[in-house]
Formats: sequence, structure tokens, C-alpha cells
Amino acid sequence: MIAIALAIGLVVIATAAVGIYVFVFDTADGAPQVALRADTNGSVTYLQHRGGQELPMENVEVIMRSDGTSRRL
Repeated sequence: MIAIALAIGLVVIATAAVGIYVFVFDTADGAPQVALRADTNGSVTYLQHRGGQELPMENVEVIMRSDGTSRRL
């Protein structure tokens, strides 16, 4: 009887450990965490990567909004 209780307890603990591992470690790729600096000189805006994760240029999208309209650059 004690062996059965120990076996059930072991299964419960193992199941809980697997559940915690699956739900705690999020593997989805999100947006990179970066520090950017924006400077404006007249009609030109400069964006400078100041730190954080890598920010590959092929993954960067700039959208300009003005007077209720949007335009991708």
C-alpha cells in the first residue's frame, strides 16, 4: 500500500515538473529589446541603435504618419 502511494506521489511530482518546464520557458520569438535614439535635423530623422539585442536591418520597418495618413519607408 505504501509503495502505491509513493508511486502515485512520484507521478504527480514528475507531471508537475514537466508542466512547469513547458509553461515557464516561453520559446516564442518576440520583438527584440533595443535602445534607440531618434534625432531630427529639419526634415530628416536619424535613428541610432544604442544598445540591447541585435537589430538586423532586413527586419526593420519604418512607418511615417502625418496628417492622418501613413506611409512605409
